[in-house]
Amino acid sequence: AAEGQVSYAPPDLSGDAPEAEGQGQRRIEEFAIGVPLFYDVPRDIVRPGVNFGGRIGLDWGYFGAFIDAGVALIPIDLNALRPGLGRDPLVRLHGGLGVRLQFPTKYVRPYADLVIDFNGWSFRSIEFDCVGVLPGGFWCYGTGAFEFSPGWSGRAGVNIKVKGPWSIDVGSAFSMSYRGNLFSRPQFWLEPYIGFTMRH
Repeated sequence: AAEGQVSYAPPDLSGDAPEAEGQGQRRIEEFAIGVPLFYDVPRDIVRPGVNFGGRIGLDWGYFGAFIDAGVALIPIDLNALRPGLGRDPLVRLHGGLGVRLQFPTKYVRPYADLVIDFNGWSFRSIEFDCVGVLPGGFWCYGTGAFEFSPGWSGRAGVNIKVKGPWSIDVGSAFSMSYRGNLFSRPQFWLEPYIGFTMRH
């Protein structure tokens, strides 16, 4: 600066502003582990499960689209009905198409997802008709084959940037499955989850 003049540099206030580089197209890859907790079921029979899921999609800053897939195992303890019946998992194979709205900042990225689910459910073959055996009609009949039923999921979470393209993903999903050929009524569950995301 010339003699007698004072230079001034304004402070950097961009730490919480949307990422300029986040407005271009990027690819996202995510993996998460969740705990499905079913509503309105006998807790001594239908236990908390585990869901392994992954997503691949495109990110355009404030908007994203993706496909996802995974497998969930929900323990069903029939010994609570009658000793000796055993304990086996209700299996859910699932895939889906989803969209995402998000607010991209430098280190934290809150988001909300809406997903159309395609579910395949299976439980072991059993020797008795169990329609109405469980309160609320959770279980009706199992053949050992996968039975299709559509559904949907809503998710809310946050990506926390760790280093480079990597971030930690924490959130919760609310999901439902229509009755299909396996259940006597639609099923609803809450699923908190944690995972990681790579954005590049």
